[in-house]
Amino acid sequence: TGFLSTAAFTAVTGADYYIYVSKYSAFTAGNDFVMSVNCVDCGNVPSNDDCDGAIAQVSGVTFTGSTCCANAESMQLGWAGFGTAYGVWFTFNSSDYDTFDFDATNLTNENLGFVMMMGDGCDDVEGFVGCQFTGTCAGDVSGFTDLEPNTDYYFLIYTADPTGCGDFEFTTTGVYMGCTDATANNYDPQATMDDGSCDFAGVVAANDLCDNAIELECNSVVTGSTGGSTATGTPIGVEGCEMSPGTGVWYTFTGNGQLHNLSTCGSAIDSKINIFTADEVCGGGSYTEPPVDACAADGGVSLTAVCGGSSWESEMSWEVLDAAGAVLASGGAGTSEPFCVPADEAITVNMYDSYGDGWDAGALTLYNNINDAVFTGTVSLNTLTDCEGNPNPPVSWVGDGFCDNGDYGIYYLCAEWNWDAGDCGPESIPAGESVDPNWVAPDAGGSASTAQVTVSNYSSEPVLVAGDFTCFDSATGSDGTGTCDLFDTDDVNFEFVSEVGVLYYVYVGAEDADGNPLTDDNGAFDLTFNCADVVEGCMNPAACNYDENANVATDTCDFWSCTCEGEGVAVMMSMNDSFGDGWNGAEYFITDLAGNPVTSGSLDNAQYFVDENNFAGPEYGFDMICLAAGCYNIEVTAGSWSSEISWDLTTEDGTVLLAGGAPDSQTISVGGAVCGCTDAGACNYDETATDEDGSCEYETCAGCTDAASCSYDEAATIDDGSCCYSNCVSIQMNDSFGDGWNGGYYVLSTVDGTVIGEGGLETGSAGTDAYCLEDGCYVIDVVGATWAAEMSWTVLGAFGGLVTGVADESATFNVGSGDQCVVGCDISCACNYDPAANISDVDQCVFEGCDGCTYPDASNYDETAVSDNGTCEFDIANPCPADLNGDGSITTGDLLIFLGAFGTICE
Repeated sequence: TGFLSTAAFTAVTGADYYIYVSKYSAFTAGNDFVMSVNCVDCGNVPSNDDCDGAIAQVSGVTFTGSTCCANAESMQLGWAGFGTAYGVWFTFNSSDYDTFDFDATNLTNENLGFVMMMGDGCDDVEGFVGCQFTGTCAGDVSGFTDLEPNTDYYFLIYTADPTGCGDFEFTTTGVYMGCTDATANNYDPQATMDDGSCDFAGVVAANDLCDNAIELECNSVVTGSTGGSTATGTPIGVEGCEMSPGTGVWYTFTGNGQLHNLSTCGSAIDSKINIFTADEVCGGGSYTEPPVDACAADGGVSLTAVCGGSSWESEMSWEVLDAAGAVLASGGAGTSEPFCVPADEAITVNMYDSYGDGWDAGALTLYNNINDAVFTGTVSLNTLTDCEGNPNPPVSWVGDGFCDNGDYGIYYLCAEWNWDAGDCGPESIPAGESVDPNWVAPDAGGSASTAQVTVSNYSSEPVLVAGDFTCFDSATGSDGTGTCDLFDTDDVNFEFVSEVGVLYYVYVGAEDADGNPLTDDNGAFDLTFNCADVVEGCMNPAACNYDENANVATDTCDFWSCTCEGEGVAVMMSMNDSFGDGWNGAEYFITDLAGNPVTSGSLDNAQYFVDENNFAGPEYGFDMICLAAGCYNIEVTAGSWSSEISWDLTTEDGTVLLAGGAPDSQTISVGGAVCGCTDAGACNYDETATDEDGSCEYETCAGCTDAASCSYDEAATIDDGSCCYSNCVSIQMNDSFGDGWNGGYYVLSTVDGTVIGEGGLETGSAGTDAYCLEDGCYVIDVVGATWAAEMSWTVLGAFGGLVTGVADESATFNVGSGDQCVVGCDISCACNYDPAANISDVDQCVFEGCDGCTYPDASNYDETAVSDNGTCEFDIANPCPADLNGDGSITTGDLLIFLGAFGTICE
């Protein structure tokens, strides 16, 4: 968290632990740190704390366990990142299963990790595959390795944060692969998972045609199969449903005005459903003589192209060419007008994707005049291969997807495990070749596909012509509400209220697990059809008028009327998390302006929240709060992932009072209260304010309030002591480009070098610095930096007018009355030395004509002399001045006389 390092671990009683603290890197600043250690009793160590105590799982039986008090694992596990894993162990014997599923679901841990081990026994195991998660980690072992029969496989479920440990559920289920569809020729009753091997040769589904649609009964589950189904009589191009539904089987019911839940959740196949309505049985479809083909007279066949189903249909286009290369028809997404192609001759069908990333689930289907599909094709990406030759590696798409030469391609940088879609090397590279050992071109397709097709005239025997249907609903996956669980999202569910007396037709088909529309993966499914009387009402449990019996939600939910009992203002605190795992420790706090707490909360424990993804924690939620009229502070703390957090506070009429992120702190007014400054002496005093919000400030209106001062500010209401009674001088700075002085600066000093101030123009085109200066002489030096030619300046308040200049110039100026700047000779030995000079001018100095004897005791002393020329003469009456007693010699007697007089004051 920030610059803090935290570590949590399970300690063994009686053991000594040593903590080594070091810098994170050589660039880490500082040497001081604070360390704290907290100990909490975690209880008993789990029995499966180590591999030797691994719990043997029974197929299909869920084990509920805990990671609390688990000891640290000695092996390094990459899935735990830089953290240490504290986990518990399990084992499962593969027996004679073809594969097995695992499902680890987090219940109360902060987060969990899962690792499947490989090796011969506990002494040899090492991590093989794993994940970290907050919700569920599950899968099929066959996706990672070929199962060895009668072999013990080991698993570790761990947490990297012992302080956030908790409970989990773990299930392993043995799987027998085979054909699970009882209608198939090779049905295997032992198989528990369909492997796509079902053989439907010669099998015709009983409800293959609309006329044989099976009647759905309320509150029942029907087991069906798309095996052996055809597309005969299937409506084509019905707006709102699939353009071309493909093969499938039919079910029907008559609307009775009830609420219906229709689903294929948990089916063996990847199912899809189109629901149609009709005004008559099967929309009036019947066997009729086939219509005359308009192209037959010229030896041709009439075709209609249906193109669509891609997530990016604007990128789809196609064309049909004859054997000579002439374009017979072309188009984009949608249904074309009929066009003629030669009968029994090869034609070329070209399909294009303008972006170059394939048509995903899209397809082009050509139908003849009786709605028989004579061709279906798509544009697919070639198989991706990683640097070790493994097909279909996980892909992280980066860049625009194009090479420098404009070709589409993604190229894999093996050494750094990073996709590069921006350069792809100096030129286009064929799939599988490399520029150097570090680069592989796993894919160079996805922009076009070509097929050769030969079309014959259809039989004149009677054919089943599809009736007139209207699309009611269509889906290829679950609606995300949780009706189909996480592992059944490829199945379909609907919830709707039927219209009394309307004929409904449910057409069940199989999706393309391999992405190829030519190979629908047909098989068995369970179709659940539930009915209930409609009870309309509010279905939100946080609402005042929540109706626990309601099964059809209305927009009548009232969250406001019961929030405040008596006086007060009801507000809704809406909370969002963009990742969808809750606020990760973030909270909101509402206090009055005195700091007294009013309420607090978090998305994770909101009165109402939505959690529909596979991450523990809500995506959205809200609290209803009653606030008395007044002003409040709302603070939102950061939590672990503050960038994911957003919130707003609204009233019943939808007015947004506040909105923000995290961390955040704002002030709010509720119920007509006016938040503001109530101190009449403050700059921002608000006479309408009812609640002091702590916003009073005393700076923007502060200044000199004395009119006698040269710095008097008539707008100032608070005297800040800045009045100047000497001289007000301003330095105006200008920049012609408007980006400041770019490092340039000025220095203001007295003429004797004492610095008064420094400054510069940080940004913009103009700025001013103010000074209060005593009478005197001053110097301004301006130093330029980058773009010095843009700089200019002016000194206002100097005696005698303006002083101006540009970069790298200096100026001396006078402040106050009189001439404070004296230019003269400041060399004391000069004949014309001027002690008042403060600006030196050496050129004025005169050193000749003023010399003589400068010693006043000399007989020839010259009081006008400035420089001594050594001519002084002295009259000496006593040639031996040290002979104090006058005896003609200097002896001890003279010294005693001197010492006797030493220290006396001469007057």
